[in-house]
Amino acid sequence: MAGAGFKDFVAGDVLTADQVDTYLMQQTVMRFASSTARDTALSGVLAEGLFAYLDDTNLVTYYTGSGWTNVTPFAGYGSRFELRHSAAVSLTDQTATAIPWDTEVTDTDSFHAANGEYVTIPTAGLYHFTFTAVLEQSANDIYFECYLGKGTSNPAANSSDRWQGSSVMRTNDTLLTSSAMTVHCSAVINCAASDVIKPWLYQNNESGDSTLSTLANRKDLMLFSGARIG
Repeated sequence: MAGAGFKDFVAGDVLTADQVDTYLMQQTVMRFASSTARDTALSGVLAEGLFAYLDDTNLVTYYTGSGWTNVTPFAGYGSRFELRHSAAVSLTDQTATAIPWDTEVTDTDSFHAANGEYVTIPTAGLYHFTFTAVLEQSANDIYFECYLGKGTSNPAANSSDRWQGSSVMRTNDTLLTSSAMTVHCSAVINCAASDVIKPWLYQNNESGDSTLSTLANRKDLMLFSGARIG
């Protein structure tokens, strides 16, 4: 029977068929092509504590005494999202701007509402977030930054609810203004259920009232993603 524990065999001991079954076969991680193959092979010897790996799903499973359950590192493992934006976003000078994410590449647990600017955390835990944006070239002196905020409102600088990303400052130079600017934010945040995480962009242009845009033709780099890691 499974659960026999450990036996310290010594020289001269006779290894019986029952001992092979209880100490070896039923206390290893067995390997099967599928759950169907597992259930067929083990139907007559099911006992609490059996482990089996399934080739077709790459899952490790264990028998609880009443059924098979997948082994996962923690509840909520694999919970994640990846959002993108398909068009340019106009950024008003000296104003924080949020992005309406219109493309859901992945959303396992309804983090995001259609075209929403933020995600809502479904389950408390530790999450890793990334945010990347590309700004079109400018003929003016410009400062450009990105950050993540907790809540729907723009968080104040140095707030505990703000996670600062990278920033770019560029002067009016012919060589420098021929290329786009990229900013990126990466943060690990301990979130409660229903917390809101929202990415922000900010630019300060020397012309004062002008607007700049994220690059529509580089929408592959306009990304907001997150995954639970603990």
